[in-house]
Amino acid sequence: MPPAQATAEAARLQALQSYAILDTPAEDSFDQLATLAARVCQCPMAVVNFVDSDRQWFKAAVGVPFKETERAIAFCAHALSGSREPMVVNDTHKHPVFSHNPLVTQDPHVRFYACVPLVTPEGQALGTLAVLDSIPRHIEAEQLEGLRILAEQAMVQLELRRQKQVLADLVQQRDKMHAELLAQSETLRVAGQMARIGGWIVDLPSLQLNWSQEIAAAFGIAGRMGSVEQIMELYLPPHRQAMLAAFESCIRQGTPFDLEAELVTLAGRHFWVRTTGQAVRDAEGRIVRIQGAFQDISAQHQARQARRESEERFHLVSRATADAVWD
Repeated sequence: MPPAQATAEAARLQALQSYAILDTPAEDSFDQLATLAARVCQCPMAVVNFVDSDRQWFKAAVGVPFKETERAIAFCAHALSGSREPMVVNDTHKHPVFSHNPLVTQDPHVRFYACVPLVTPEGQALGTLAVLDSIPRHIEAEQLEGLRILAEQAMVQLELRRQKQVLADLVQQRDKMHAELLAQSETLRVAGQMARIGGWIVDLPSLQLNWSQEIAAAFGIAGRMGSVEQIMELYLPPHRQAMLAAFESCIRQGTPFDLEAELVTLAGRHFWVRTTGQAVRDAEGRIVRIQGAFQDISAQHQARQARRESEERFHLVSRATADAVWD
């Protein structure tokens, strides 16, 4: 096969593979097209076939006792130039190429053959819609036009089938991504619980505050949304004033903040928290929401406090020891 022809054939086979049609189960839509083709052309045999690298395979067949043949003896292999014009052989015994073909000299003893190529929008011929008879004959122009229309419908079915497969693949990818996101979300949720970290978002200009389950549990609040004032009231003075000032600056200038503060829950529990926040802007640079994180740092705060107290005691003991030595 010349290089140019080999390149063209490789492109044609790649196009055929893109439809994922070979070796698929029978489908009513293609079976009906083959049946209609046989009736329109008044032929006992009709096929919807696709030509692979070494075989022709029948997606649908009427009156043909096999599912595939070698490509070397396939009539349809001669209709793969990319042309959409029908090919008609009125009498195979008089045809220089087909007269000695095993499909002519043996069962099913084909004497008449007519096909319309199945050509993609890009011009790649995948196979044909063909009718066959065991006696020589002529085909009327109306019948040939009917065969052409049915071939166009076969390509419509192929395109619909491919689009359905593309959609199914996208749905599968979406479901896989959704499952992965759920797994990641659960991992982050567990990590947040272990680290006592939660997230929050304030929508602007409504100042509607939404928080994670971790924050709801830490604050002892039912529900997952409320007002900024509702949360600010839990911070003890002077931390409340510092938080309000930082929050206001973030809303107006987009200044991020990271503060540690003491608060008390509605149940009277005192603990220390670290609250961070940053502005989120739209495409025009306007601040549309504030989002951040919250972490219960009571244990760390107590540890730092204990360390400071220990250091102070150490310094007191050191000074007392030094004074005793000099005395």
